[in-house]
Amino acid sequence: RLGRRPPFAWIPIPSNVPVVADPGGARELRARLLPGGGHLLGHFGTYRPNVRELLAAILPPVLERSPDRAVLLLGRGGAEFREGLLRRHPELAERVHAAGPLPAAEVSVHLAACDLLVQPYPDGANGRQTSLAAGLAHGRPVVTTRGESTEAIWEESGAVALAPAGDAAAAAECVERLLGDGEARRRMGEAAAELYRSRFDLRHTIEALRAAPR
Repeated sequence: RLGRRPPFAWIPIPSNVPVVADPGGARELRARLLPGGGHLLGHFGTYRPNVRELLAAILPPVLERSPDRAVLLLGRGGAEFREGLLRRHPELAERVHAAGPLPAAEVSVHLAACDLLVQPYPDGANGRQTSLAAGLAHGRPVVTTRGESTEAIWEESGAVALAPAGDAAAAAECVERLLGDGEARRRMGEAAAELYRSRFDLRHTIEALRAAPR
């Protein structure tokens, strides 16, 4: 009827980066960025100003704790963010890498090369963030944030480590804890892949659209 509000529901948005199985490519990338071995952190996104602020507060303390750590910046705006970060932390120039524009298959290889993704969001992790969905699809352990938009599934699934939105020190501690515990990273990566399959995969979107009232 005229004026009647139709029912609606949020559907988790699937990743727009198809998973490419190329372990050799991921190993080669890691060897190039970390020739002496160590841990490779990653961030995938568009580097909005409020996200840049969070990353700029989280990443330097983590990198400064150990010389065998590097960070890989993926997505549009990564190079500009790197330039700004290095103006304040020039000592990190050899350990902060920006991939630049990449085709989806290469983004997949770069994501797979990372030990851990750092994905802070000012409003908290939620099912509408495709950058976060990409990390889940690739089975990467993720440190992200809990905020007003964060659904219960993020805490319940064990697929991510959550720090309060805006608390850079807490997020850095989450990163530190996971870097020191390979088994925890493995379990979280498995939970991330399972969460993606059970809630984010494109088939769920198709099923929800088919079931929607017309």
